Amino acid sequence: MNKETDEKSKTAVPDYMGHRQRLKKRFTIDRGHSMPDYELLELLLTYALPRRDVKPLAKELLKRYQHIENIFVAPIEELVNIKGLGENAAILFSLVHTCASRICWDNLHEKDAPSMTDKRRLIEYCRSAIGYGGQERLLIIYIDKQGKFMRDSIE
Repeated sequence: MNKETDEKSKTAVPDYMGHRQRLKKRFTIDRGHSMPDYELLELLLTYALPRRDVKPLAKELLKRYQHIENIFVAPIEELVNIKGLGENAAILFSLVHTCASRICWDNLHEKDAPSMTDKRRLIEYCRSAIGYGGQERLLIIYIDKQGKFMRDSIE
């Protein structure tokens, strides 16, 4: 190694330095629409698991749960048992799902509530509420006489 190469290697910044900042910047460009699922998970995990490389964990979660929505609807008790995830990240995933569901559905009674007589709308609602996971769950949807959404309950 010559002196010039040796000097460059001392000042070279590893490619992982600034990775989180680059993820945040990419997210702000289009709110993450162009980012693959593993990068969205990775960015979310950076808030629950500071100072750790979370890319392998994000990829492992997608491999294990197959769809990003399954991660968000997975029970907290199940998520906390995944090596490297922990309680903070498990609660964060559940919190994101609850907030997203609330934004989409919980305030429907204050708006023009959609009719739950449309099969496609009903399936969309069920998927957003309980996901695609393999765990059996009971979703009870309360509707009025006209078939308008009132509220739900998940058991």
